[in-house]
Amino acid sequence: MKFVMERFGADGLLHSDLAMVIVVDIFTAVGCPVSKETALAIISNCTVKNKQFSMSLFVQWVTETFPEAHPSSEALFLENERNAEISQNSEIVLGCSDRDILLLRRGKVWEFYAVQFEDNPERPPAVDNYPVQTEEEIQFLSCGLNHFALLDTSGNIWTKGSSECGALGHGTETYCALPKLVKMNEICVSLSCGKNFTACVTENGKLWSFGSNSQGQLGTGHSGEGEGERTPIQAERISNAKHVFCGGSFTFVICEDTSIYACGYNTYGQLGLGDYQDRNIFSLVIKKSTVISIACGAAHTLMLLSLGTVCSCGRNYEEQLGISTAVATELCFFGHTELRNIQIIACSSFASMCIDKDYKVWAFGSNSSGQLGNPGKKLSRMPSSIDSLPDIKYISSGICDRFLALGNKSIYLFGRVSVLTPSDDWIHSYTISPPERLPKSVYEGIFNYSSAKSARK
Repeated sequence: MKFVMERFGADGLLHSDLAMVIVVDIFTAVGCPVSKETALAIISNCTVKNKQFSMSLFVQWVTETFPEAHPSSEALFLENERNAEISQNSEIVLGCSDRDILLLRRGKVWEFYAVQFEDNPERPPAVDNYPVQTEEEIQFLSCGLNHFALLDTSGNIWTKGSSECGALGHGTETYCALPKLVKMNEICVSLSCGKNFTACVTENGKLWSFGSNSQGQLGTGHSGEGEGERTPIQAERISNAKHVFCGGSFTFVICEDTSIYACGYNTYGQLGLGDYQDRNIFSLVIKKSTVISIACGAAHTLMLLSLGTVCSCGRNYEEQLGISTAVATELCFFGHTELRNIQIIACSSFASMCIDKDYKVWAFGSNSSGQLGNPGKKLSRMPSSIDSLPDIKYISSGICDRFLALGNKSIYLFGRVSVLTPSDDWIHSYTISPPERLPKSVYEGIFNYSSAKSARK
């Protein structure tokens, strides 16, 4: 159990809510999954006077109770961690904003759109796509509310769409119809878009962001109505960032030492800090963690742990946390004992999705716009499978009410879709549910595309 102590800090003291997740994970890793009730009993036996969970007492208890504990528990734990990290790296990356539907493959990005037929408004809109013109090959993308950002292979960021509050980082609030380079003297390695802001991690571990700062989501120490940055600004307190994840108006960062920080909007406790106070500077959420990915909705958060379990916190009015109790909010991260072997997580504004190792999709939360893929439900408190989505490898959403799923050379769309009318106006009333497979003609050329680099190999 030495590796457990090393993973979770030398002091060995943890908040009881995080302890729940860790205890369940560890017992699952050694092939002995435990129920929530059993985990609570174990935590009670290993809690010290200040109501914190003691890792040293836990290790002592395990050693005495299970003298012949699984000898390969450390190897199994680390193997699952590596497998979960690998699952996050996909040849194809998807993204959704309120209007944009994007697909990245082999360095090139395509934008999908739905067009209403002029001669028959009752006919379902047709979906088509066009390539997004960029000067460099793209390695990652992220979508906000009405804008998106692209990270090219040289570490540059390109942004397109609405620049409300300076979300594009170009120094103005002018709409940008084509991707434009964000001027930074840094090489970026990770990026994420929120409602009207963008954040990125540089190769030296710094966090830079631009756009709205109404709730302190940029982590600069300032916040308020009208607050924002039109050009990139460096966040305070973050010096060894590895990945960044943005929600509606809040931000999470995973650091190289596995610590997790958060800032911004916290009215529903979605930062996992145990209160409802907004933060305009990054605050420590977890000192040591096994979290490998984070997904954020409008006001809720999911975390994927290395053993394939999921925990959540924040707004739960629409049951988007997937927990069995009917609570409006959850202040601290809650372990999902029902979800196992998860590889991918995604959040829309008020719904959540998970993909397990068998490529099965699990959904929970609001279904007001068909975003759970089940037209017969309004809400789903507990995770339920979407049987009409077979063999799904990747799923994505954003600050919107729809999901985009990738199967075996198939693309599925469901939820509320923005439609472009013949007069170039956008309407938002078209709902797709259950999931519809896009016509093969729409994306066949994308799967047959070979980049210049891949062609030379």
